Amino acid sequence: MENDQVEIIEDNSETVKLLTFGYFILGLIIPFWIITLPLFWFLAYRDYKSPNGKPLFSNQPTAPAQTAKVVTPTQNFEALEKLNELKEKGILTEDEYNREKSKILNS
Repeated sequence: MENDQVEIIEDNSETVKLLTFGYFILGLIIPFWIITLPLFWFLAYRDYKSPNGKPLFSNQPTAPAQTAKVVTPTQNFEALEKLNELKEKGILTEDEYNREKSKILNS
């Protein structure tokens, strides 16, 4: 036997199998995160407030604006009568009476 050389061949099949498995797992995880990240963002930040104080997102319907109080002429008349009684009893001064009277008449 002249030159008995033994060629050693390394078996990389285990490494290839491990890398293939790793890439397979990454292939499953990355699309999952691309899909779910916007959902997680929405769930995490939905209760944050915008600069004007309103929620950015809300499941609750917004409250209707408060309506102006409607005052009938009879309510104005009754209030003026009470005011006059307080003035006659001396509880209110003339200036206080006039101020309150103008508030009632302007409402």
